Amino acid sequence: MASNKKPRKKYREKAIHLPMMAESRDRMAMRLHLNVEAMIEKPDSNSFNELCKKVAAMSDSLSHLRGRAIVDDKDAAANAVRTMVMTLAQIQERSGRINVLSVSEAEAVSLRTAAGKMDEALAQIPKNVMDASIILVRQGVEKRLG
Repeated sequence: MASNKKPRKKYREKAIHLPMMAESRDRMAMRLHLNVEAMIEKPDSNSFNELCKKVAAMSDSLSHLRGRAIVDDKDAAANAVRTMVMTLAQIQERSGRINVLSVSEAEAVSLRTAAGKMDEALAQIPKNVMDASIILVRQGVEKRLG
């Protein structure tokens, strides 16, 4: 090596990020909105669990992209996830007290608004990151139930 040349840097493999294509994003957004509407119109444990899994996957994928938990972030996506989690926790807490799963009008508005903001954030999440988060959430649920 010549004395005036610097040594090359060691190769570091970068994470692969497959962009979220419009069709995939639309499909995921539609499922999110359908889960929210199912929870509002006919609340039951299945619709509640499905919506919780969607929110958990969204939170995990956003946390992965940022390299930290999104709990203290103040952007629209983090606020939407936090709002959705707090609303679902409120619904679950009330359900535990009165043994009836129901959604009030204020909670319905909160869920719909948060779903709209989460829908907007889906476009920035790479497809492979979202798919990996969905798999992790499924495995966590199966491990807890099994």
